[in-house]
Amino acid sequence: MPLMLAEADGKRALAEALNAYGPVAMQLLMYQAFVEQLPKVVEAAARPLTQVERVVVFDSGTGPDGASGLGRYATQLPIIVQQLIESFSAMTGIDLTTAVRERLGHATPDGAATVSPPADPPDPPPEPPAA
Repeated sequence: MPLMLAEADGKRALAEALNAYGPVAMQLLMYQAFVEQLPKVVEAAARPLTQVERVVVFDSGTGPDGASGLGRYATQLPIIVQQLIESFSAMTGIDLTTAVRERLGHATPDGAATVSPPADPPDPPPEPPAA
């Protein structure tokens, strides 16, 4: 019971502090919570894809614009991803491109990112001697 009272007091103090700082503080707190949960959300959304054994694409040949269905898909996918990133940024104020750059490497003064190469995999354990 004392733990619940302490938790309630803490939440009350947080609410008072947020009210004192206004809506900007609440927005920052929400952004922080969102960013902390984002990896879990992405992982949960991608988990079903791990069960896909193969993808079959039927391409009906070239269309009136001279492009194949698969070619149009490959051309449109980067545009769709860019639109998704822009929409997300407009709705949340979070620039995913910058967030990913900062997460994967470190941003340089010009805004580019340098990504560290992956670590070498560990050497396999030695095989046990034959009996």
